[in-house]
Amino acid sequence: MKTPYLSTTILLTLLSATFFVHAEGMNGMSMKDVPTSGQIAGQKDEKVHHGTGTVQKFDATNGRVTIAHGPISSLRWPPMTMSFAVQDRKLLEHLVTGEKIDFDLVQSVKDQYVITRITPSR
Repeated sequence: MKTPYLSTTILLTLLSATFFVHAEGMNGMSMKDVPTSGQIAGQKDEKVHHGTGTVQKFDATNGRVTIAHGPISSLRWPPMTMSFAVQDRKLLEHLVTGEKIDFDLVQSVKDQYVITRITPSR
């Protein structure tokens, strides 16, 4: 009769010891890559990505610009033509179709990329 109780006690002791060994193993580990509750809820990534390209067309009324851009290595994007929303429509005031530009973009809360800066290429 005592054997099942003894076996259960030993098993529970071993399981709890295993848990504590693994919990101790977390000391000193970085949690920087674990998403926070705000990121899970849809907050945007604040990383700024840089690109260069040529203005294909723009729509100041709707705040969009289409750019044939080169590779954007920080996003692992190859060269392609894409339409982007702009953070501020004033960024489109002095654009000219065919103009070569440098631009910055960030990921929005809707997983879209938004242009935050446009300047003529040097």
